[in-house]
Formats: sequence, C-alpha cells, structure tokens
Amino acid sequence: MEETTLRKRREDEKSIQSIEHKTTNLQKELGLFSGICIIVGTIIGSGIFISPKSVLSNMEAVGPCLIVWAACGILATLGNKDAPPWRTPSVECGAAVGALSVPGLAAAWIPFNACAQIGVNWASQNVQWPEFRMRGTVMGSGSMSPTGERGSLDQGDASRGARGPLPLCIPGALCFAELGTMITKSGGEYPYLMEAFGPIPAYLFSWTSLFVIKPSSFAIICLSFSEYVSAPFYSGCNPPQVVIKLLAAAAILLITTVNALSVRLGSYVQNVFTAAKMVIVVVIIISGIVLLAQGNTRNFENSFEGTKLSLGAIGLAFYNGLWAYDGWNQLNYITEELRNPFRNLPLAIIIGIPLVTGCYILMNVSYFTVMTATELLQSQAVAVTFGDRVLYPASWVVPLFVAFSTLGAANGTCFTAGR
Repeated sequence: MEETTLRKRREDEKSIQSIEHKTTNLQKELGLFSGICIIVGTIIGSGIFISPKSVLSNMEAVGPCLIVWAACGILATLGNKDAPPWRTPSVECGAAVGALSVPGLAAAWIPFNACAQIGVNWASQNVQWPEFRMRGTVMGSGSMSPTGERGSLDQGDASRGARGPLPLCIPGALCFAELGTMITKSGGEYPYLMEAFGPIPAYLFSWTSLFVIKPSSFAIICLSFSEYVSAPFYSGCNPPQVVIKLLAAAAILLITTVNALSVRLGSYVQNVFTAAKMVIVVVIIISGIVLLAQGNTRNFENSFEGTKLSLGAIGLAFYNGLWAYDGWNQLNYITEELRNPFRNLPLAIIIGIPLVTGCYILMNVSYFTVMTATELLQSQAVAVTFGDRVLYPASWVVPLFVAFSTLGAANGTCFTAGR
C-alpha cells in the first residue's frame, strides 16, 4: 500500500515538473502601418477641428502660436532617445493585463466601461462644452480645465492661433520608443514603473488609469462625437442633453464591444477611421493652399504684433498645445502585439508625430486664410465655420468627418486601455 502511494506521488511530481508554465501571450498582429494609424488616429481627435483658438487666446499672435505648436511636438518626440540605464532588453510577457485570462479581460473591461458611462454623465453636467473643448484639456492626465480669459485681439492680427507643441511631444515620444524597445511589454507606463520603482507605484498608476484617466478621456471624446452627430438634426438650437448622453453611451458600448471581440477588428476599425479623418484634413489643407495661392494673405500680416510673453500665458499656451498631442504614448500599451517592435515602434512614433504636427500647422494656416483672429475666437467650431465659407454647398461633410475623427480617437483610446 505504501509502495503504491509512493509510486503515485513520484508520478505526480514528474508530471508537474514536465508541465511547462503557461502564460497568456498576445498575438503579434499589428504592423508598422497599424502602429502609425493608432498614433495618428488617437492624437487627432476633435481638438484640431473644434479648438484651435486655445493657444491663440493665450499668445494673442499667430507667429508665437505656430512656434509653440511646433515646440510641443518636438519635445514629445525627442524624449524617447534617453535610454534608461537600469534595464536591459526584455521580451517577457506580463504587462497590466498581459497575464489575465479571458475572464480576467472581461473583468477588466467592466470597470472601464462603467467609469466611462459615469464620466459621460459627470462631464455633460459639469463642463461647459463649447468652451471646454476649445480651451483644450489634458485628458491624458485626468485634468480638466475650462476656458481661461481671452485677451483683446485685433481683427487684422490673424497670426494668432497656430499650433506648435511638436517639440514638447517629440522628446517624450522618443523616450517611450526607447523604453518600448527595451521593455517589450504591453501596458504603457505600468511595466516601466514596475521595473524602475517597484510594484507600489505601478499598482497605483494602473488603477488610477483604469478608473480615472482612461474612462474620463474616453467619455469626453464620445460626448464630442455625440454632439456632432446630433447637431444636424437640431439646426438652430442645441441638442437635448439626454440625446447627447444616450448617443455617447451607445458609442462607448459599441467601441468597447468591437475591441473586446477581436484585436484585428479593433485595428481594422482604427485604420478606417484614421483614413477618414485624414481625408478631411487633406481637404482643409488643400483648400487653404489654394486660397493662399490666390492671394488671401491679409490675415497673416504683422504676425508677431501684440504678442503676450508673460510666463502664465506661455505656460497656458504650452498646456493647451500639449493636450492636442495627447495620445502619442498609446502605442506603448500594445508593444507585445507589434510585429518586430524594435523596428516598428520607433518608426511609427517618428513618422506619426511629425505627420500630426505638419497637419496641425497647415490646418491652422488654412483656417486663417478665411478667418481673422477675432472671428476664429468667436467660432464655436472652427472647422465647421471653415467648411461653411469654403466648401459650401458640401459643407455638411465637415461635421460628418469630425464625427469620424472623434470616434477614431475614442477607438484608439479604448484599443489601448485594456492593455
């Protein structure tokens, strides 16, 4: 009897030792093009179409605004060049949800979706939407701020509203590219904080991101989408809040379902929406170039006249500019799903952020070919005003493509949030 028991125990020990430790490995289904689409699609949301006046209201001149916009983008891209000395290359799996099973993934989606729904209700009641969107808020950090004071502006000084935060974006993005190639784990900042500072900061960041940062951003973007979708049906008046909330909630459920069903489907949807938003971006840019070629340069005269150089104004200008580039770090949340991340992650960042920056600057130039600074500040939706003046009678395409743009940004946020 004892021999039989001992034999059984030995067999059990051998079988346990022979079983390989199983972990959840994410499929590498995303290439360079999908990576660029995620970066571009997440960064370009509703801001460039609705709120190019945030930097303008602080700098009060076109020239300095363009410089600020360019500066923020460059800083965001360059930051990834600094290699952290505390880590050697790693290809292990184990990011925020990398080791979760299917039930675990479902459990992770529930609070994210619920918090987004709560965010829809809170934001729609506590934020003045036209000013909020135009002021620009740093949703990536969970901070919301209403529109600040606007200085007095002369009509002729159209040089006030250019976007220039490329320099601030580029350093951060390059830092993330370096981190992403050294620690090839999904989860964005979570695995980096884990390796650098230990489990407590990583744990705190993970839950803060899950319950506050990501859902708030997701909710705000979906509310922007619902406002643009409902606006054509309520011409001459504001859509009812209940309609806006229901549409936003429906968008949240739809996008969450798509991304829960399939990584490939979520990536495909992101590619489609990015292509759609680039169509309207190209249309606006080409229209502006044509108008400039026809001699519409009056609004660019004296571009630096009336510049406001106080520390507070410059700080707010960079604050708003950096918000417009929020999303440049989203690709690091899905590092494990990138094919050849050592090549594709840095390339996607280096291509994506300068592409966004060029679009931002050229779109602002296009806006100022048809609007003075005062007119731009008074516009509730700058892209729509541009469409009414330049694209009529096809101006209806602008709200449609802005809706696509916001939905694409929401999908990009949701696509990376589960990691």
